[in-house]
Amino acid sequence: MSWDAISGVAEITGAIAVVVSLLYLAWEVRANTRVMRANSSRDAQLQWAIVNETIYQSPDRLVIAKAFNPSTSVSDLSEEEQHIVFFFARAVLQRFESELFQYRAGLLEPEIWTNHRIWCGGFIRLPIIAEWWKSEREQPVYTKSFKENIESVGVSETTPELLSKLARPHLDASA
Repeated sequence: MSWDAISGVAEITGAIAVVVSLLYLAWEVRANTRVMRANSSRDAQLQWAIVNETIYQSPDRLVIAKAFNPSTSVSDLSEEEQHIVFFFARAVLQRFESELFQYRAGLLEPEIWTNHRIWCGGFIRLPIIAEWWKSEREQPVYTKSFKENIESVGVSETTPELLSKLARPHLDASA
């Protein structure tokens, strides 16, 4: 066998090895992306579980619940209660903004972001939160794209009944 033939076989073998390596690398990248998306989605849901757990264990849970009462206004809260509600609301919105970044990066399941976005759009429409949001949205805390995103949620998507059920879970007596 001549050196030319050996060289040709080596080149073909090398080309095949490169193609196989690229296919394997593509498979690994896709598998890694699936794992990252699953972890991100799990973490987003886990963070909300922690929020819920923290609220029900908090001595301030009844103050926070006032924020979800459509008949409550800022003037109905003491100064201390306002601080509790407003820092709770800021923490909630910062979590939502974090989810938006994960969603845009392709790391959060679209269904999770869609559901949370609707909830968030309704949250900023609750009377006490809406009053606070007017000035809060001007603070250098949130990105412009986040504010536009949640403010674009349609009113028809965020009914008071939906918010009431999300904020105050209860058993349906008729079920």
